[in-house]
Amino acid sequence: MRELLAPHYAQVLSLTELPSAAPSDTAEWQRMLAAAALSCAGLTLFLKERIDVWFVDAYKELLRALFPDAARLEGVSWAEADELLRRHQLTGGLTPQERERLWSEWCTTVRGRDRDVANT
Repeated sequence: MRELLAPHYAQVLSLTELPSAAPSDTAEWQRMLAAAALSCAGLTLFLKERIDVWFVDAYKELLRALFPDAARLEGVSWAEADELLRRHQLTGGLTPQERERLWSEWCTTVRGRDRDVANT
């Protein structure tokens, strides 16, 4: 990929429209392939980022549904929570470390929120 993009990178970045090119015109064809490859790479990175955000948001929504308040968190260990959460396919999109971090953040948020409500 690097060999394809490197000679054409500066030219490709300025393209707003791909020129008409045929495989018989090697220079223009290579330039068009480089532009197409760069476009695909950009789109792939964008979609991967959006999918990752979706998994995090969906996991947080699952936490809100299963553990809405401090009373529901009481006595629940991470291992028990993970066992319950893993019954949902969306958790497969996150690493165990990410899931545990989000769980810890959720516990802190819920307990703090409930403590603030109790103090008012």
